[in-house]
Amino acid sequence: MKPLRRPRCYTLAALSALTVLHGNVTYSAEYQKLRYEDQYAQCEPEKACLGLGGEGRWRYEGTNNIPAGNGQQTGDAVFLQRYLLHADYRREHLRAFAQLRSGIASGRSVGAAPVDEGKLEIQQGFLDLGRADTFLRLGRAEVSLGSERLVAVADGLTIRRRFDGAQVLINRGKHQSTIFGLHPVNNDLEGRFSDSTDQNRGMWGLYTVSDLGLTSLDSYYIGFSNDNAVFDSVQGHETRHSLGARMHGNRGSWRWNWEALVQWGDIDGQDIRAWTFATDTVYSPGGNANLGLIVNTNVASGDRDPNDDTLETFNPLFPRGNYFSNIGLLGPQNFANIHPGIEWTPGPVWSAALSIDFFWRLENTDGVYTPPGFPLGSGNASDARYVATLYSGSVRWQINRNWHWEAVYSIGNPGPYLEDIGYQDLIHYGELTIGYRFKY
Repeated sequence: MKPLRRPRCYTLAALSALTVLHGNVTYSAEYQKLRYEDQYAQCEPEKACLGLGGEGRWRYEGTNNIPAGNGQQTGDAVFLQRYLLHADYRREHLRAFAQLRSGIASGRSVGAAPVDEGKLEIQQGFLDLGRADTFLRLGRAEVSLGSERLVAVADGLTIRRRFDGAQVLINRGKHQSTIFGLHPVNNDLEGRFSDSTDQNRGMWGLYTVSDLGLTSLDSYYIGFSNDNAVFDSVQGHETRHSLGARMHGNRGSWRWNWEALVQWGDIDGQDIRAWTFATDTVYSPGGNANLGLIVNTNVASGDRDPNDDTLETFNPLFPRGNYFSNIGLLGPQNFANIHPGIEWTPGPVWSAALSIDFFWRLENTDGVYTPPGFPLGSGNASDARYVATLYSGSVRWQINRNWHWEAVYSIGNPGPYLEDIGYQDLIHYGELTIGYRFKY
């Protein structure tokens, strides 16, 4: 076990002091997760305009006893920085969006990972051609589909995920559709303006969102290919098709977000047959919108027989990194979980959340996977099904329209499966973040 080192984050401490001086003001949700969806006061429909914006994010991340392979557990104290700057030119039938990015990581004992660091680079650069209700998007862009169970921006990472390719976006009021053919982008740690299209992986498909009144319905088909797929029982070229639906909405004291999908295809001569079902239900007692009692239940298929000619392990494609907790330890493959929690918003600028996640393997003949989709441990290493219990808590303060502050702490208590494969010590993750956003 490597002890957690003392943080060296004087910059972050100074930023924390600076933000406190701004004081409390009413929260303004004008900044979107996808910054190309921001609106600008000076822009009017069908008239030329130029919008500018950007952000900085400074994060201290401390970890202890994180599984590092072969039964080894390690810890780090890392200072992560992300800087983004964009220009957005709009006029009738034409739009050009360009965004520069720099990511810096210091303190990681094994060196920066591709999700941690990247020198000056084009994060996004695309053209939109067409009308406001139907247009073609060409170039490099961040993509977020639905609740991001399959395709996510992964904002928690220093280097947000983006894709090269083409999209057709159609907006018909209560019905929106996106048709796409895309490749993810590889991040080059060393060079400048040297990120490249990942030709080994690609996705294509159709995603639709329909407002049905009582609920909204997403329906989609996503095709996926990977020349270097790795699962517990097989590896090789993978072609996979996903067909799914998602219902989401709110009524009275209830909010819901339920999703189901099936997958088929082939990998290295084997058939693929997989599925998942996920629920996210929130109840606000007495209609109190400031308090939410949450229950998430999820299940995803695993491979029941590693020696037959069918792979039954679900593939989440390009999911969120913190799928179950901020530790980012476990991925949504071959699992079942029950994840209750509570969210509290005591005022317009504060929010807090607590949760506990009980996590099992669905099939004890398949392994446990990490968020990027690689096996953390093999299925034949243990007969145990229970993997871990994950505890998480977070507090967020929207200091003013530009600054926000967030603190997160998570603990992972290894269950019999993790203990059997060598990970026996409590896992700790702590995070302190200061963020700044602006636009003109």
